[in-house]
Formats: sequence, C-alpha cells, structure tokens
Amino acid sequence: MAKAKPKNPITIRSTGAGMHLAKTAAKALLALGLAFGLLVGLTHLGDRAGSGVVPHPRYTVAFADIETPAPPGRDRKTFLTEVRFLGELPETLQSVDPQLSEHLKAAFRKHPWVLDVGEVAVAPPGIIRVDAKFRVPALAVKIGTDPQPRALDRTAVLLPADASIAKLPLLVNRLVPVGIPAGQKWPDPDVQRAVELVLLYPCEKIERILEGWQITQPGGKVLRIAAP
Repeated sequence: MAKAKPKNPITIRSTGAGMHLAKTAAKALLALGLAFGLLVGLTHLGDRAGSGVVPHPRYTVAFADIETPAPPGRDRKTFLTEVRFLGELPETLQSVDPQLSEHLKAAFRKHPWVLDVGEVAVAPPGIIRVDAKFRVPALAVKIGTDPQPRALDRTAVLLPADASIAKLPLLVNRLVPVGIPAGQKWPDPDVQRAVELVLLYPCEKIERILEGWQITQPGGKVLRIAAP
C-alpha cells in the first residue's frame, strides 16, 4: 500500500505593506507614551516649583503690594492688612505658588465687605492683581440701644460698624441684638423683607406695622404694603 505524501506546511508571509503598518503603529504608540511621560514630568516639576522657590526673592511679592480695589471707607493698605489678618496669610507671597489663587480668594472672601472675588492674575515682575467685588449698602437699621444705626447690604448682610449710612433708608423698628458679626446675614425674615422692599421702592424710611409695611418716600408720600 502506497504511503500518503505529507502535505506541505502552510507558511504565512508578512507582506511589505503589513510590516510597514505595524512599524508605524509601534512608532505612534511609542511617541504617545513619551508625550504622556513628558506631560506627567512637567506637571510634577511645576508642582514642585511652587515650593522649591519659596525662599527665592525673585518670586517674592509683599502682601501689601497686591493690586486691588478697596471698599468704601478703606484705603488699599488698610484693606489688605485686614484681609491678611483674616486669612492668616504671611507678609510675603510666592508668585509661582500653584495654590496662590485659591489661598487669596479664600482670604479675601472672609472680609465682611467682600461679596466675591473674580480673577487673581500674576504678571511679571512680581505683580499680583485681585479682582475683589464689594457689597453695596442698602438699608440702615437700629440695633438694640446702640445710638448709631448699622448698614445692611442688598442681601441683608451686616456691614462693618464704620460703613456709611448716609442717604440709606432707615428701618424705624429697633432690632433685638443677636450677636451677628459683620459679614453675616441678618436672620430675621422681616429684616430681609425690608431690604427687598427698599430695593423696589425708593424711600427715606420703612417701618414694620401690624398690617404689613409703611414706606415713607422722598417728598413725604406714604405707601402701605400688606404683609404676604
């Protein structure tokens, strides 16, 4: 019986086009990996740079030299001194600190005059600018036996004691002292409603009465608004 001839093994040969495609893909993956590694490295170095140059005078900026507007009744130096105290920040800052913006915004927002903080910008040589936005006085209120009324802003937040009450409408009713510090919202809903009303109706004084509210406008005209 004749033996069966063994079959020839099947050989798969890579075509020139296939080899080229594989090499191209490998190069692309290698380049992507190198780019990612470089990005991670630069990020790491950038994070370390903020702490690594702390003692270097080239990046040192005095807190008192920050460029920012000041609230009513404050000069810039006094305002910055108060912000630094409230924020417990040092006398000098590092312009390359990666957390500089976050720290400054947190400190400025603790000041009772500050409503919000916009952009914190750093520009050479060692210039820091903070876009602080301030509260607007809206209503004067009498608190306890204090002879000097205090100012509230448009959201019923109590402003510092030296905030001017000139030309502000006055809430005639006296408020019970509740130990609210400047920068905190007055919790009484009647006071909050009084602020809302003086923003709607130009007036010289406003009073909470049994039926609702009595508003005295410039010229002596009196409006009465029922309580909701």
